[in-house]
Amino acid sequence: MSYTLDSFWPKSVPVSSKIANIEQIVYSLYHSETSDAGLIQIWANNILDDSTTAYFWRKLPRVYIDPIHRITFKLESLLSVLHPGNHKGPSPMEAAVIKKNIVYIDRVLDAIWEEAFDATENGDMKGSWRSVTFDEWLDIEWHVKRHNPEAVRLFLSDGGDKDFGGDPFTLGTCYFTIRYCIDILYYRLELFCQFRGSLVNRRFFPMVVQDSGAEIGTGTIPRLCCLLVQR
Repeated sequence: MSYTLDSFWPKSVPVSSKIANIEQIVYSLYHSETSDAGLIQIWANNILDDSTTAYFWRKLPRVYIDPIHRITFKLESLLSVLHPGNHKGPSPMEAAVIKKNIVYIDRVLDAIWEEAFDATENGDMKGSWRSVTFDEWLDIEWHVKRHNPEAVRLFLSDGGDKDFGGDPFTLGTCYFTIRYCIDILYYRLELFCQFRGSLVNRRFFPMVVQDSGAEIGTGTIPRLCCLLVQR
C-alpha cells in the first residue's frame, strides 16, 4: 500500500503568522441540481478583506459534499480551540500539537485544490472524478482516527495495511448534525484535547444549498458538522 500524506505533517511547530494566514480564509459550499451536474462549487472568503463577497474557488464531485464539510469543520474547530476567548486555552504542549494538525489540514486542502484545478483545466472534472489526496485523507480518518505519521505507520505495521487503500466511500455512512453550541469538543489528535465553552466569534459565511433554498451554517454557530459513522 502507499502512504503519501506524511510529507504534509509539519516537522516543527508552526509560527503564529502561519496560523493567522490559514485562519483568514473561510470556505463555503454551493450546489444545484440544475447546473454542473454531479458537481459542487467551493467558494472562499478572506475575512480580513473589506469586502464580504465570496469568490468562486473550485469545483468538486458531488460525492465530496459530506467530506468537505467534515474536513473544514475540523479545521475551524481546531482554530477555535487555539482562541478560546474567556475560557481556558490549551497548554503549550497541546497548542503545539493543535497547530501541527491545523497546518497539516491546510496542506491537504491545498493539494486537493491543486488536483481539482488541474482536472478542471484538463476537462476531466466531472461527477466520477476522484481526488487522490482527499481519498487518502478520508482513509486515514476512518481507520486511524489520527493523522500524525507515527500513528499512521504504527497502524499500517500492525496489520492495518490490509484494510488501507480502498474506497473510503464504502466504509460507512455520513450524516449531518447541526451544532448550536459546543459544550465539550473532543478530538483525538496525539492527546486527549477537551475544551469547554463555545466557539469564538469567527465570521463564518452561510453554506447555501440551492436545491432546498436553505442556508446552513449562517453566522458563527450553528455550524454543520459531518460525522463519519461506522455501521
